Amino acid sequence: MVERFDKVYGEALTPIFVHGLQVAIDGNEEEKKKCYSISEANIPDTDEFSEEEGAYAQNAMISLYYFLGNALSEDGASIQGAIGLMLENLDLLNYESDHNYDQSTMILNEITVVLDMISVIVRAPSSDATLANSTARGYML
Repeated sequence: MVERFDKVYGEALTPIFVHGLQVAIDGNEEEKKKCYSISEANIPDTDEFSEEEGAYAQNAMISLYYFLGNALSEDGASIQGAIGLMLENLDLLNYESDHNYDQSTMILNEITVVLDMISVIVRAPSSDATLANSTARGYML
């Protein structure tokens, strides 16, 4: 979604998005604070970027902002916001391709993906951050 935005508008949010995810997973607190501010400053305005890719990228960047907020405070509300916005993007994408799609099936499919990712990460040695990053990146892009 962020890559589509970059292609349509000639922007460069993808590296910011990917780096933010990596820092949220294995960065130190100072890096997380920096990425938190950067992600907020780079949330696309849908008045300026009015195509559907603008809305997708906006949701993705706000989701990253919430995810980094959760990584800093672990308050729970931030991660719920991140999940909600990503589900909204999935809903928009599915609706775009099929106005009669089954939302429950889509959500169950996403739950399966997340559970698969968790099982791969849980089976890995706790020090293997590279495996966690590559697994997450494989599902993201």
